[in-house]
Amino acid sequence: VTDTNGCAGTASIDINESVPVTPEICIVTVDSITGSNLIVWDKQIGLNIDYFNIYREGTQSGIYFLVGSRPFGLESYFVDSFANPVIRSWRYRLSAVDSCGQESQMSGIHKTMHLTINVGLTGETNLIWDDYSGIQWQSFIIESGPDDTSLTLLTIVSSNVHAYVDLSPPAGTQVYRVS
Repeated sequence: VTDTNGCAGTASIDINESVPVTPEICIVTVDSITGSNLIVWDKQIGLNIDYFNIYREGTQSGIYFLVGSRPFGLESYFVDSFANPVIRSWRYRLSAVDSCGQESQMSGIHKTMHLTINVGLTGETNLIWDDYSGIQWQSFIIESGPDDTSLTLLTIVSSNVHAYVDLSPPAGTQVYRVS
């Protein structure tokens, strides 16, 4: 700055860009109403967040595509109607965008579980599943029943086990759930 007498002065200030805090996914599960994947996260109040972006991994490992956005004022979940949990497991990430359009880093990865079931050579039922990624746990609970509203505990196995054989399944239709 120079005044009318020719005196000059300078000052320098660094302004750091403020990027929103990276949100974290709580869980990815199956929506009981639609049967599609349901992504749930916690909102952090007071961080000037305008909306959340939801990303799903595409056909190449580690490459994520925007599949939807959810305004901050709505409940913090997103139903991914494209991703069919019956076919395979899916990986998701989340980001926050503030009112200035600044987007946070993407969250850690959460991957759904996928259970496959087949009948063995002697009539047993083979269950095989992959891990859920994003949270840690100690055990898998395996339930079975004639339909998904009448499940009872079949067994509990350690979290490092990913297969189970029901040697004597009841006759008729049987539903299994691993959680």
